Amino acid sequence: MCLSDLVGGDGFREYYQFGGGTSYNYFCGVCGVHTHFYNTYDDPHDYKYNLACCEDVDLENLEITHIDGKSF
Repeated sequence: MCLSDLVGGDGFREYYQFGGGTSYNYFCGVCGVHTHFYNTYDDPHDYKYNLACCEDVDLENLEITHIDGKSF
């Protein structure tokens, strides 16, 4: 399964909101894995995806940028 199945897949995609309720955290309604996040904090709004959910993505060859979560 890839995220395209969950983004458009009725019956599988669920979401929750917390805090100000302005962003959406999506997860699979079957297994519970966090699949993607709709970011409304930045302009323009965008999506962040959990690439570990996608087939044919070589995670070991992706460039990773580490961030300090305390700074946000």
